[in-house]
Amino acid sequence: MAAASARQVSLDCITFLSDYGLSDEFVAVCKGVIRRIAPAVDVLDISHSIEPFDLRHASGVLARAVAYMPTAVHLAIVDPTVGSARRPVIIQSRDGSVFVGPDNGLLAAAVGARDGPKGAWHISNPRLVSPAASGTFHGRDVFAPAAAHVAVGRPPEEFGDEIPTETLERLPEPLVVDHGDHLHGEVVDVDRFGNAQLSIRAESLAAALRVHPGASLEARVCAQGFQVPWFDHFSAVEVGGRLLVTDSSGHAALAINQGSFAGASGTKVGDSVVLGLPGQQPYDCGL
Repeated sequence: MAAASARQVSLDCITFLSDYGLSDEFVAVCKGVIRRIAPAVDVLDISHSIEPFDLRHASGVLARAVAYMPTAVHLAIVDPTVGSARRPVIIQSRDGSVFVGPDNGLLAAAVGARDGPKGAWHISNPRLVSPAASGTFHGRDVFAPAAAHVAVGRPPEEFGDEIPTETLERLPEPLVVDHGDHLHGEVVDVDRFGNAQLSIRAESLAAALRVHPGASLEARVCAQGFQVPWFDHFSAVEVGGRLLVTDSSGHAALAINQGSFAGASGTKVGDSVVLGLPGQQPYDCGL
């Protein structure tokens, strides 16, 4: 593969996402490492409340967040196989952003949200990471130093060999199947309010079923079937009422106005969902 033209970047912001939580020292230690290398760089936290090892949730949160972030170094650490043969990587996107993290699928959707990959490099230069890197804390010893060095102007190609971008890991695409009279998808995220974001985008729903917000739909979440109105804001139904809402990312989401749909129904990420027109044949959660 021809070498990508990795321009020198000097970015004054690092965004940071992890599954480290805030009850231990891990986040502060990573920020301390960044501050020692890049004292003038601002660090903007996306989230550190990702469930441990939940790559799928982290990938979605990161992709939704970076779409609204400035051109920056995006540091993301959810790393179930830390210390193994999985590659630590730097990925430069076509819009000039730089992503730092493990090559385990975590970064792919977010890079796509910034116009896709321009180049990628394996972080392997011992001069730009901790000289005695732990096998269990690459956030501190590999990723935080790399992000800081990039932020102050180190070109990505100084970190190691270039990686063909087509070999970067990707997570499986969320399920969406158009059956003609109904759409089969899955729950891809449950936020802190209990809204269940679906893999089905609002425009896909409108096109497939030839309906628009204001319509009534039949929803089935595994064994539970019910009708819901489709609106673009929560308060279109009474407090406590269920609805299908177009969320801020353009996805269809099952919700309860001022309540928790997931809490009331037991819905969780990965659950199968069917959306169709009411009064049609019974819809099955199976494909």
